[in-house]
Amino acid sequence: MNEERPLRHEPGLDGVRSIGLAMALLTHSGYAWAPGGFVGVSVFFAMSGFLITTLLLRPAPDRAAMADFWIRRFRRLLPPALLMIAGTLILGFLVDLGPTRADLQSDALASLLYFANWHFLITGNTYDAIFTAPSPFHHMWSLSIEEQFYLFFPFVIFGLRRAGLTLRQIGWVMVGLWALAVAANLWTGVVYGADTTYLATHSRLSEIMAGAALACLVPGLLDRDRRVDISNRVRSWVLAAALIGSIVNVGFFFTIRDSDPEIAQGVLPIVSVASVAIVAGILLVPRFSAAMSVGPLPLIGRMSYAVYLIHWPIFLWLTPERTGLGDLPLLLLRLIVTFALAGLSYRFIETPSRRYATRPPLPVIVAPVMAAVAAAVLIIVPTTDDLSVVEAAEAELETLFSDRVASTSTTAAPVEATAATGAETDAAPSLSTSSPTTVPNGPIVAAMFGDSTAFFTQFGVGRWALENTEELVLVEGGATVGCPLGRGGERDFDRGITAPGPECDWTDAWPSIIERQGIEIAILQVGPWEVAEYRATPSAQWTRIGEPEHEAYLEAELRASVNALLAGGAEQVIVLTSPYIHVGRLDPSRTAGAIAASEPERMDAFNALLQRLFSTEERVAVVDLAGHVASISNGLVDPDLMPDGLHFDEAASNLVGEWLSPTIVETANAR
Repeated sequence: MNEERPLRHEPGLDGVRSIGLAMALLTHSGYAWAPGGFVGVSVFFAMSGFLITTLLLRPAPDRAAMADFWIRRFRRLLPPALLMIAGTLILGFLVDLGPTRADLQSDALASLLYFANWHFLITGNTYDAIFTAPSPFHHMWSLSIEEQFYLFFPFVIFGLRRAGLTLRQIGWVMVGLWALAVAANLWTGVVYGADTTYLATHSRLSEIMAGAALACLVPGLLDRDRRVDISNRVRSWVLAAALIGSIVNVGFFFTIRDSDPEIAQGVLPIVSVASVAIVAGILLVPRFSAAMSVGPLPLIGRMSYAVYLIHWPIFLWLTPERTGLGDLPLLLLRLIVTFALAGLSYRFIETPSRRYATRPPLPVIVAPVMAAVAAAVLIIVPTTDDLSVVEAAEAELETLFSDRVASTSTTAAPVEATAATGAETDAAPSLSTSSPTTVPNGPIVAAMFGDSTAFFTQFGVGRWALENTEELVLVEGGATVGCPLGRGGERDFDRGITAPGPECDWTDAWPSIIERQGIEIAILQVGPWEVAEYRATPSAQWTRIGEPEHEAYLEAELRASVNALLAGGAEQVIVLTSPYIHVGRLDPSRTAGAIAASEPERMDAFNALLQRLFSTEERVAVVDLAGHVASISNGLVDPDLMPDGLHFDEAASNLVGEWLSPTIVETANAR
C-alpha cells in the first residue's frame, strides 16, 4: 500500500454533490413533481463512504492516525453545525417555527450529540405534527448517521489493516459488510416499515458501505500523480453503468418519496449501487466527469455542506404566509438567503477550520464558542406552560365544558378529550356523567362527531352556546383527533401512510355517547381523511374519491355512521359539508399524498356525495359549512381562517360558530 501519494481534487464529485443538494432542496420546497429528495442524501452517503475509506487507507493504522482522523472530521464539521444549531434555536425562540420550545430544545440537543436520527425515530411523528411545521432540526438525521459512521468505521479499517489483509481482501470484506447492510435494510423494512428503514443507522449503512467497497476494490482512484489504467472496453462498461445509475436515481427522484412503502422494499440498496456507479464513472471516465462539472456545479458542490445545514430552518422561517410570495418567488428568496448565509459560513468558518494546521484563525475560535454558549443557554433554559396545539385545545375543551356545566347547573365530571396519535389509547370518559335534562321548548342538546376538523369547529359552537344557554347546550361528543370516518384500511395523508387505530372505531362508541349524554342533535363533520388516497390492505391498489369502488366504500361508511348516531337516540343528524383544505400547508416538504388530498375537485366530489346521500333523508339535514366558509374566505383555503390548512384557529372558530350555531338551532327546530 502506498500511503504517501497525494490526493487530487475531482470537480466531478463536487458536481454530483450539487445535483444531490438540488434534489433535497426541490423536495423540501414542496414540489409534487420532485418527491424523492432522499436520492440526493443517498448519493452523499455513497460518496462519503468512498472518500472516508480512501482517507483511512492512507495513514499507518495506529491510535495516533485514528485520533488525527477524528480531529480533522470534527474540526471541519462541528463549527458550522454549532452555528446552525445556535442560530436556529435563537430564531425558534423569536418567531414561531412550529414546534414548541421544549421540542426545539430536545431536538437541538439530539442534533448537537449527533443522535438526531434515533431521536426523531423514538419520538415519532404524532398526529399533533400536522398542526405545525416539522422540526427545523429534522434534516440533521442524515448528518447524525454520517457522524456515527465516522466514529466506528476507523476501528474496522484499521483493525483489518493491522490483521495484515491486502487492499483487495479488505475490499471483499467491505462487499460482505455491504451485503450484511442490505440484509439489515430489508429485515428492518419487513419488521418495522418505511419510517424506521429510512432513519435507522443500520438500515442506511448499505449506501455508505457501497462507497467503502469501491475505495478498496479499485484503489488509487483519487491519486494525484496517476490515474487508474483501464482498457477502453472497461471504460465503456463503467460509463454505461454510470449512465444507468443516473437514470435509476433520477427515476426514483421523480416517483418515490421517503415515506413510500418502497423505501422498506429494497429501494435504498438499489440507490446505493446506482450512486457508486456514478462515482466510479466520474473517477474513471474523464468525459463523464467533465459533464458533471460544468458551470457552477463544482462551486455549489463545495458549499453543499453549509447549504444543507442552513437551508431547512430558512425554508421553515420563510413561509408563504410570512412573505406573501408564490411558489417560484418564494423559492428564489429562500435560495438567496440560504446561499448568502452558507457562503459566509463556508468562507469564514468551514474553509479556515479545514485548512489550519496548528493555530486556528480567530473566526474559527470565536464563532463556535459563541454558538456553543448560546446553544447551551437555550437548551437548558426551562420552559413552562408550553403545550402542543392539541394539548392546549384539550385543556381549553375541558374548561369549556366545565363552564357549560356550571352555567346549566348540570352534574359533570370534566376530563381530557381523547387525542388520537396513531397509537392505541383508552377511550376518554364522558365529560358529562348524567344526561342533560331536556324539556319542551328548552335548549337543544347537541354534540359534535367526526375528526379533528369537528374537534376544532366545536370550540366556536361551544362558546356561542355558553352565551345562549336558553337555545343550545353543547356537550362532549365523538370528535376525535387523528381518526378518519371510514373504518379499516390505510390512507396516504400528510406525512405518510396511516392506518386508523382501534380508538377510531365509532361502531359502538358513538351510540353509547348519544345515549349517555342525552344528545338530541348529532353534528357530523368529516372530509379531509375521506378525500385522501385509500387502500383496503397494504397489498391492494390505491383508490380515491371519484372512483366507483371508493365511492361505494365511502357511501357505506357514511350511511353506517349516521345510522349509528340515530340508533343511539339522536333525533336528528346534521351533516356539515367540508371546506377546501391544504394538507401540510406548514410543511414545505409535504408529501405527494398530502398534495393530492388537497385538490379542490376532491372535496367538491365529497360534498356532492353528502348532498346526494342525505339531502332527502327525513332525519338528516345537510348544512353547507363549505359554502359559508367560501363566502368569508380570501382564496380557496384562507390562512387567516385555517393557518395549518385544515383546522379553524380560535378567531375563525368563533366566527364560524356565530353563523353555524344559530343554523343548528334553526335546523333542529324545523325538524
